[in-house]
Amino acid sequence: MLVYVLLTLTAFAQPSLDTLKTFEDTLVAQIDQSVEAGTGYRPLLANFLRLAFHDCVGTCDGCINMDNPHHLGLQLSLDVLGPMVDQWKADTQLSRADLFAFAGFTAAKYAMGPGEVLDFDYAYGRVDCEVTLGELAGADFDYTTQDSAANEVEILPDSHDSPYEFMTERFGFTDTMTTAIMGVHVVGRMSLENSGHSGLWVNTPCELDGEFYREMINVPWDQEASVSQTFGTRQQWGRNGGNNNKFLNSDMALIVDFEHTEGVVNDADCRNDHRDCPEASTLAVAESFRDDATFVAAFKNAFLSMISNGFSLTTVCEEVECDMAFRSITTVDAQFCGNNVNNGKGKGPGPDKGNGPPPPQGGQQGGKGADKGRGRRLLRN
Repeated sequence: MLVYVLLTLTAFAQPSLDTLKTFEDTLVAQIDQSVEAGTGYRPLLANFLRLAFHDCVGTCDGCINMDNPHHLGLQLSLDVLGPMVDQWKADTQLSRADLFAFAGFTAAKYAMGPGEVLDFDYAYGRVDCEVTLGELAGADFDYTTQDSAANEVEILPDSHDSPYEFMTERFGFTDTMTTAIMGVHVVGRMSLENSGHSGLWVNTPCELDGEFYREMINVPWDQEASVSQTFGTRQQWGRNGGNNNKFLNSDMALIVDFEHTEGVVNDADCRNDHRDCPEASTLAVAESFRDDATFVAAFKNAFLSMISNGFSLTTVCEEVECDMAFRSITTVDAQFCGNNVNNGKGKGPGPDKGNGPPPPQGGQQGGKGADKGRGRRLLRN
């Protein structure tokens, strides 16, 4: 009992703001070590955000089973964060799960651009899965060998399917929150080795903004096959005439409704031009996210909920006053998106251009059977 009390007190100790800023500077420097010329793509930026999601499926517990094929590619983050764990625990008195969430939080903060003062704060109090296991974990416990204290192998949503049911069941998301969290793909790249898909969602994947929705809604898309040795044939969407921009079925489900068989949309007209598909009930929400400010506000709400999954957390600024410097990236020589590419991005049409007011904020295994799947489901109230 005494050990449990001490672990609980340690997990919820208040970290100093200076210490968190030091770790933030270290993570930003790591993000900036690898930047793709021309696009500004930062592999570690996207990977930190992906790790935060994968760790929080079920609960945010700092355990990632690297034998689980759903986690392919996350070794990039673990190679950076793993050597930091002991120092993080000693300096902050927080958990490894808190470090994983902090890396995702820092990545999101960075991707919002230079000078952006966040109006939301990092929260802590997650418990690592070996703490939950107690003596069952053993002295040689390896957090990269299991996904949870229950020793379950986490199953993530299939890219061929709509994300809405999964995000509601595993995170308690509303459809608006799911539509917003999918916008994180704006800083990502698909990898044949990790998912069987390839391509960029947008041309300059380095800033969290509404470009994901502007690209998806403003041009026609048709389905195409992506073939890899590991995953076989997967379906994705490209522009007729070709370029590197691609979208997944799960992305297109934000704006159109379809049924598919093993990923292939059943209706030929729909799969040859998404404009011939029935509209999804979340289309208006996705349209509103073409405006950067509307998207960012909704993304913050969804992201904070995601990286808190399973815990009631303490916000770092609840007992200590946080100034503007703490709420923005102040790392010396941080590169940011605009320092690497001249992307010419606009701010989108804005919520006053016929999209209505900003949407309200709320707080299984891939596939729907052996062969069949749905692209969407009805909007939850």
